[in-house]
Amino acid sequence: GTKMSFHISLFSLSGLSINYSISALLIKNNNVSILAGSLSYISFLIIVYPLIPLMLKTPSLKFSTKLILLMTSVIEWFACFGIVLLSNAILNLNIDLFVLYQSYFFSAALGVASLIPGSAGSFDLSLTETLKHAGVLPNTSASLLILYRLFYYVIPTILAVVWFILLKTNILQSKANK
Repeated sequence: GTKMSFHISLFSLSGLSINYSISALLIKNNNVSILAGSLSYISFLIIVYPLIPLMLKTPSLKFSTKLILLMTSVIEWFACFGIVLLSNAILNLNIDLFVLYQSYFFSAALGVASLIPGSAGSFDLSLTETLKHAGVLPNTSASLLILYRLFYYVIPTILAVVWFILLKTNILQSKANK
């Protein structure tokens, strides 16, 4: 129970760390890259490096399980980035893919490091600022963030509530028919 929760949490952070490290490797000569790049090496030592020994020293997990957890985490974080790409496309903002990738994972890592639940505020401010350094207006960043939050939090919550209600009514009807 608790041990497995720890492993899942650990590997969930590893997906963010890997994507963040990739974004640091994609450094181009622009303001966002300089900002992210200057912090990347320090944050790599703080965020990624401690995870490696922890992941390797989990004897209760088979290597295949570790690999599955790691890949699932990478895919999960990339899917979250996909929501940013979708929001960018819907709003027709045409923000450069590499700028979005670097800004998103830098902001996500900063949000997780801030320990604020849901990274509310720290993620938003960081994303707005990194995009501003890339020449994106704060109003445009705010629009992107609103749509991202809508797709990431509001719509899934509404779907979960509707699904829960449908399941509960179905269970109640099944019990009433017996």
